[in-house]
Amino acid sequence: MKPLFPPLRDESLLSWVNRFALFHCGVSAEEFCRVIGLPQQELIIGRQHAFSKLAVVFGVPVEQLRARSHYPVSSRVYGYRSENFFQEFLLRNRQTFCPACLLSDIETNRDGLRVGAARINWTFSPVRTCRYHNVPLVRARKATSNGSKIDTSYLKPDIPKLEDILAHSKTRRPSELQGYVEKRLDGHKVSSWMDSQPIDLASRSTEMLGACLEFGAHAALSKLNEDNWDQAAKVGYEFTSKGEEGIREALRYLLSNSERSQSQSGPQGTFGGLFHWAQADRGVKHIGPFKEVFREFILDNVRVEPGTLLFGSVVDQARVHSVASLARKYALHPKTVRSALTKSGLLRGSNDHDSMRQTARVQQSEKLIKKLVRAVPVSKIPDYIECTRAQAQHLLKAGILKPVVDDEKKFSGRHKGVDSDDLDRLLKQMRQNGKPVVNAGLGMANVGDAANALHVPTTDIVSLLLKGGLENVELLPELFKFRSVLVDLTEVSFKLGMQDGKTGVTISDSARELGVHLDVVRFLLSANADSGCRALESCGRYRHMGKMCDLVDPRSLDKFKSRFRKLSQIEGYWVRDPERLRSKLAERGIRPAWDPAIAGAEFYRVSDL
Repeated sequence: MKPLFPPLRDESLLSWVNRFALFHCGVSAEEFCRVIGLPQQELIIGRQHAFSKLAVVFGVPVEQLRARSHYPVSSRVYGYRSENFFQEFLLRNRQTFCPACLLSDIETNRDGLRVGAARINWTFSPVRTCRYHNVPLVRARKATSNGSKIDTSYLKPDIPKLEDILAHSKTRRPSELQGYVEKRLDGHKVSSWMDSQPIDLASRSTEMLGACLEFGAHAALSKLNEDNWDQAAKVGYEFTSKGEEGIREALRYLLSNSERSQSQSGPQGTFGGLFHWAQADRGVKHIGPFKEVFREFILDNVRVEPGTLLFGSVVDQARVHSVASLARKYALHPKTVRSALTKSGLLRGSNDHDSMRQTARVQQSEKLIKKLVRAVPVSKIPDYIECTRAQAQHLLKAGILKPVVDDEKKFSGRHKGVDSDDLDRLLKQMRQNGKPVVNAGLGMANVGDAANALHVPTTDIVSLLLKGGLENVELLPELFKFRSVLVDLTEVSFKLGMQDGKTGVTISDSARELGVHLDVVRFLLSANADSGCRALESCGRYRHMGKMCDLVDPRSLDKFKSRFRKLSQIEGYWVRDPERLRSKLAERGIRPAWDPAIAGAEFYRVSDL
């Protein structure tokens, strides 16, 4: 039909048909369709038959018509350009327009027509603001039923009414979600996560998430108006545009600011409308990849019992425990469980007073609580393993025994106890090497007695046993527990660096045997006797009070006792008058082997006597 009548920028096919009919025939689009034999519903739906018939009438290619209309792809699925979406993405039953655009169209009087033009993007539900005039779009129900008849009355409205609507319209910028939708419809890629799914699913999940964030998880979504949904789109896009991590960030906010306790209502009480929306998906109204991100977040952060139907799939096993579920499973008081989980760092979630919102991983938390159930209080450890209280404290301080939870504070509690399995394991490891005996062998002592004898910490000897560092170990019956392990004092002394060289007699024992002061023995170890030999020979050293001290060779000590006598040991000595014996010896020319003032004692050679 001549002359050609081109469409306006962004004009929808239905609007183009309406202006074409008015220009060429002076009739409405409804009458025009009847004249050319085109069922109105064919044009409304965007069937191929409508494009073909109009292409002949308009004198333009089918593709040019198709580019300005949605079209059916399959049952409930439509397409526009390169995008496919469910029919809910379209607003076929709503008269949608920008009052400023319609006024501008009418005032411009293009082609002598005082009529407005509908833009194709007004058809899509996320588009709520005119991007040219920054005013909200007006949306109203059509007068006709079920969208089967064309209604273009809103394109030639009462001008004063349009002016009044515009005067009362507030100014606002299009939401970021609307910007995303319009760019994607133009063929641009914007957000990798959102671009990976149908445009309508990305949009709806953004709006639903934003609505719960902005108005609360339990807001009445059905009562939200277009302004509310526009705000929801802005808020939601801040998170969905960042992909899965952004969505998890938003869900964490909802979790930490829940209006209701999980203990009473589970995840539905926490996420409200968002949960019910996702849970209602039965494959008829798809949700898209948001549902899987949401499901994984719930399983990772909220206690969901095995066997629960969650978003269309049955939960095989729970991933996290709540304080309540752990307390119930192990018959413990919730405060006890919460304290142990908190001090161990396993409890995750908000820091508010509702501990039911906090969760811990199943495997880690159950392992901890099982240890808590088996915990032996520190005060009971001596009875459990047959050791002293001091030894138990040393084992804990050295880290050989560890409390169920070590919070490095002095507060007492059940968590400070030691797992009985750890205590049993310690005894078993101490007995891993050794030969069974009925009575202790020569030079053998239990760990505690050996530590006392050598003046070393019990834990040093225990560490040697645990490392398998002792060869000579004897084992009494297990009923003696900690005291059942016997060690060789000499071997332990050498292994702990308490002694080097050969085994000998300590200075204190040598002094006791000779009946002299310790300093006398030290002098004899450095003094020369006959033929240039030392009076006493050292055969090794041992550690005493942090210092290495000499050990006297037993043979050297015996030899000294056979060659030298103290004045008090010589026959004729009278304690009341030692000078008389000393004078008699001097008269016979017998003098002390060393100056008594230097040696500290008065020794004479047996050979001189």
